[in-house]
Amino acid sequence: MVDEAEDGDDGSIIDSGVASHPSGSPPETKPVAETVEGVDIISSMPHVILHHILSFIPTQFAIRTSALSKAWRHVWCHTPCLYFHNLQDNGEKTARVINQTLSSYKAPKITSFHLDLPRYVPQPQVNTWMEFVVSRNVEKLSLVFDGYTTQCFPDFFYRSSSLEKLRVNFEMNLGCTISWKSLRNLTLSNCSLYESSLANILSGSPILETLKLSNCRGPQRLDLSKSRSLRTLHIWDYRRDPTEMIDDYVERYEGPTEIVAPHIQYLSLSRSYEPFTLVDVSCVTEASLDIYIGPSPYINVEELPFSFKADIFQTAVLKMLANLQNAERLSFGETFLQILSLAQLRGVPFPTFKVQTLTLETTLARSVIPGITRLLHNSPGLEKLIVEASQWGEIKDGDMYSYLESQGLNPNQRWRAYKLFPTSDEFYAIVNDKESTWEVVALFVEMMLINVTALETLVVGLKCIGRCFGNAELQEKLLQMLPTLPNINNVSIVLKG
Repeated sequence: MVDEAEDGDDGSIIDSGVASHPSGSPPETKPVAETVEGVDIISSMPHVILHHILSFIPTQFAIRTSALSKAWRHVWCHTPCLYFHNLQDNGEKTARVINQTLSSYKAPKITSFHLDLPRYVPQPQVNTWMEFVVSRNVEKLSLVFDGYTTQCFPDFFYRSSSLEKLRVNFEMNLGCTISWKSLRNLTLSNCSLYESSLANILSGSPILETLKLSNCRGPQRLDLSKSRSLRTLHIWDYRRDPTEMIDDYVERYEGPTEIVAPHIQYLSLSRSYEPFTLVDVSCVTEASLDIYIGPSPYINVEELPFSFKADIFQTAVLKMLANLQNAERLSFGETFLQILSLAQLRGVPFPTFKVQTLTLETTLARSVIPGITRLLHNSPGLEKLIVEASQWGEIKDGDMYSYLESQGLNPNQRWRAYKLFPTSDEFYAIVNDKESTWEVVALFVEMMLINVTALETLVVGLKCIGRCFGNAELQEKLLQMLPTLPNINNVSIVLKG
């Protein structure tokens, strides 16, 4: 490493790692100590490349490079990215570290700023940091605050014209006037949304393309129709108001959460405690759907009756499928498939799909087979099928049997056509048996091939279901069996370990 600064051959001065030039060329165009003999390759790189490298590590680690030599002393303070993570547990120490860092920072523009506060810092202090990054025309801003009450930033935060990507993970006041004219990507986590706040966001973000809601609470109707630029919607663990514990949930249930998003093209719904109704998603070409039927943290009962959950989710998922008939790419999780199996066993009609690529993240146990066979049968144009195998489903076999009995059906008779497939408990045991997992996989592949007509590619991911596919001999057994399966000549099969 270089310990002393020297004059460059062209008259430039290398001082503390910042190159200056008589012609006024920017320091980023000059390499660190490029004229010093014996310099290492990294130090000889242009500043713009070094800044890019340092942007991949937390700022507190980037600052440590200043101890390498005089040439490196101020390199970090010109990087356009600041990343504060895993800071002191003490709020006062955290504030001091950040203040010292920002006082030494020299870059005129901040491309990306990430702040993760593990402990409370007074809001006036946080406001000064926000003022700093906004004044540097920050483009990507990520804020994760633990243990905070509602944050309400000064007006300049809500009127930042440079923001292109914003991630907020805390309760933030969204009731004020918003003007994020450059914002394209917004992620809200652990926030309370109201119809008025949602309207503020959409009206103040005229070119918003991606909206992600995670662990958010909000109204029963999510109306995104006024956002004509919105193309992608992700919702994970959405909870409706009220936020207080509910004792009589079944009696007070008001129906699924409604989504009105006529302009989006991609939709992802996962791990929500309540079902959705897709009122208008007419432009969606790709969707990923899964549900969660476990206990809710805001419902004051040990567990809702499974029959109640089964009823409302069957109705909801079939309506969602009807509104996604024209989608070209669909992805379903295992709980979603188990609910579809109940509908199939009850003889409920399914819509026909135009899907070309279908992804199933699922167990290979009996509980998902009726739903999968019906999906495949009703997808005549399916060209590519991707299966990511898992070990078990969320719904217990016993609950599915009891539900069918409650509907006046004979469970044994309804499941008879699928008896070749193991129960969930049996499949879990089989996964740990290196001598038989391949047989279940082969049976599952055979089931899929029987129920498709135009399939060209079948991809089976086996990483999550066990160790047996690390055994070359057992892989060979599966590969030997595949050519004997029906419709195999027209399908390319890929096994992923």
